[in-house]
Amino acid sequence: MNARSIRRAECTRLAAPLIVVALTLCMSTGASAQRRGATAQRARTAHTEAREHFYDASVLYEQGNLDGAVVEFEASYALEPLPVVRFNIAQCLKGLYRYAEAADEYTRYLTDSQSVPAERRAAVRATIAELRSLIAPITLSVEPAGAEVRVDGRTMGTAPLAAPLQLTAGRRVLEVVLDGHVTVREEIAVIARRARTIRVRLARQETAGTLRVRSSPLHARVRIDGLEVGAAPVERRVTAGGHVIEASANDFQLYRASVQIREQQTLDLLTQLEPEETPSVTSRWWFWAGISGVAVLTTVLLIALWPTQRLDPVEGNVPPGIVSALLER
Repeated sequence: MNARSIRRAECTRLAAPLIVVALTLCMSTGASAQRRGATAQRARTAHTEAREHFYDASVLYEQGNLDGAVVEFEASYALEPLPVVRFNIAQCLKGLYRYAEAADEYTRYLTDSQSVPAERRAAVRATIAELRSLIAPITLSVEPAGAEVRVDGRTMGTAPLAAPLQLTAGRRVLEVVLDGHVTVREEIAVIARRARTIRVRLARQETAGTLRVRSSPLHARVRIDGLEVGAAPVERRVTAGGHVIEASANDFQLYRASVQIREQQTLDLLTQLEPEETPSVTSRWWFWAGISGVAVLTTVLLIALWPTQRLDPVEGNVPPGIVSALLER
């Protein structure tokens, strides 16, 4: 091998590592570009999907399907978290009378969006205050623990709950469900701003007793352990042990009794309500008000008709001398 061939081979040997590095750098640069392209493509796809969900939500909102609109707006927000989507979710929740959740969403909207004009921010805050004035904190005590709590068909958590339920004023349907136990499903009255504690004892399926409550008069409102269970007659499966039964009706005194139920026992209870005592007429406020009114009217009439000047003598056939004698006395 001549000297030129030796130098060429040596140059090739030295250059080989540089070629490999260059190829590696090129491949790495190409992979980074591909990753950036894929990321951009995913971003474009997420943006497109978010817009599609937002459009679907708007259509559902216009059609009055607020439940569906909430789901679609939430799907849009998950892909592209824009503050305006939170505002729309709040609007839907307000229309569904889920005031506590709506107030929370309005609050998040104000927190997420720093560019909301002062006038609009004040209007949203006023709406939040109005909504919060129409809800009530309901503390739920459930035995045993671990039961699922639902309100109007929506799961609120597992007992014991970390905080009181914030429920909109009105009649709400409360459900407490636990495997192996009798489900409690009752309508509860929620009064705005009035805190309330509801205690629920779940009966085991194999040991529960049955309580049947009738009333006289018919259709009295019945409560068992403070929980409204509807108008009599009612039938409920309850835990073995003591229970407090209450029945009420307009113009009747409240009925209240304590009962004991054994395991698997069926107990029939007739609640006989006593009529409210009818006050005498003289104890009614309107009686004395009427008497006072008549007295005042009589006094006014007497004053108005009382003579203010002497009447002329009545002419007749009495001799003049007698009349003169009478007048002189």
